[in-house]
Amino acid sequence: MPAIRRILHATDFSETSQAALNYAQSLAEAFNAELHLLFVAQDLVLIDPTNSSNWVTPANSLDEVCASAQPHLNELLSSNWKQQHKTVTATRIGMPHIQIIDYAKCNNIDVIVVGTHGRAGLKHLVLGSVAEQILRHAECPVLTVRA
Repeated sequence: MPAIRRILHATDFSETSQAALNYAQSLAEAFNAELHLLFVAQDLVLIDPTNSSNWVTPANSLDEVCASAQPHLNELLSSNWKQQHKTVTATRIGMPHIQIIDYAKCNNIDVIVVGTHGRAGLKHLVLGSVAEQILRHAECPVLTVRA
């Protein structure tokens, strides 16, 4: 089995993400690995560029979303845990699965840990879930965790 030195946990701060974080922490402890925490602010214009409704988040607001997410990333792990294990936090803007996969490649991540979210209906058929897209396209192993 290859060494696990760097683990990526991508979070949207949901209950399912918290369950996945518990697994990511356990893996980091077991392998004495570095734990990366990543939040991606999704630019809704990237989903439907023809959408002109008022609910689309302007790009300058996405920077604010990332800035406000950083303290939440820092609070996901206890200070005691962070003193004993190397951690890295990051935010990105874009399509979540693309940003997560790109982050994993650029940082030589050995395994990605994400929560699953059940989606149903047409939206799932057209877009697929973030976890599903990561599973399909990531070059490293992916662990998906249910809440």
